[in-house]
Amino acid sequence: MGIFLTAIMLMSCSKSQKEWSVTSPSGQIKFSLSLGQNNQLFYQVFTGDSSSGKPVILSSPLGIKRSDQSFTENLKFVSTEPVKTFSESFTLPLGKQKSLTNTGNELVITFENESGIQNPGYCTSLR
Repeated sequence: MGIFLTAIMLMSCSKSQKEWSVTSPSGQIKFSLSLGQNNQLFYQVFTGDSSSGKPVILSSPLGIKRSDQSFTENLKFVSTEPVKTFSESFTLPLGKQKSLTNTGNELVITFENESGIQNPGYCTSLR
């Protein structure tokens, strides 16, 4: 009985703590997103390899507050998509280098607020 209750407690703890991260293709930059107290989103940015990563941006709140809805706290995790690699090229009107390519990894995470509303613009995309 004690083992069963412990297993249930561990499962409920793991469901309440949510954390996601995406790393740059070089592995030198890591963006981390977590659902903290009051189900509010927090993000952090680290630089360096995974064993000696140094914080560049300390844990900071992330959210959007509109006149009709709030996406700042009481958020509920809905879904996540697998990490995708992207590459996009663009041309600058001025500068030494006219053509540039931006390559990275993207993780899309969807949340809804306490009203059950998913803001399509607040589908958090970590790039």
